[in-house]
Amino acid sequence: MNPLEAIQSNQNIVLLIPREGYASAIPALLKAFSPAYPRLCYATIGRSARVLFDQFQRESLAATNLYFVDCITKSMSIRPISTEKKMPPRSQEIKVQFVSNPGALTELELTLSKAIDVEGIQLVFFDSLSTLLLYNEEADSAKFVRHLMNKVRESNARGVFLALVEDRDSALLQDLALFADAVIDLSH
Repeated sequence: MNPLEAIQSNQNIVLLIPREGYASAIPALLKAFSPAYPRLCYATIGRSARVLFDQFQRESLAATNLYFVDCITKSMSIRPISTEKKMPPRSQEIKVQFVSNPGALTELELTLSKAIDVEGIQLVFFDSLSTLLLYNEEADSAKFVRHLMNKVRESNARGVFLALVEDRDSALLQDLALFADAVIDLSH
């Protein structure tokens, strides 16, 4: 089953992506999902919205349609205001909410819930569970992701949660394999 078919028949899926090729898989996945889910929220744990926006623009992805939740910019001592000065012209404005750091799970959960409720987000694209584990304990991460998956279900939205295939044996992914509607290994 390909990821687009999987998300159309399931509300929450975990995609396992090999480390090699991970960065190039993301734009391809977004290109596949965005026509069916134009109100898409990209939650980024490890890369700034600015970096992702620039990458997606170079790869001809309509990044201006994305709503970003950026967990890393504020924690890197980069003031979001200085980042915003480098943003594209108003015709290509980035829609972004900043979370203080990747360990602020309550703040992240509230920001994503607000995006789903207020912005009418149809699909949450969470990048990534593997990076989340670098900043948080597995038990805290599992609780957070289960809450987010429940929010997605209650809102009749969709959730795509990325992880490295190399992390498939982590306690978090073992737990989420039971909670998600589908786990798809893209290394095959």
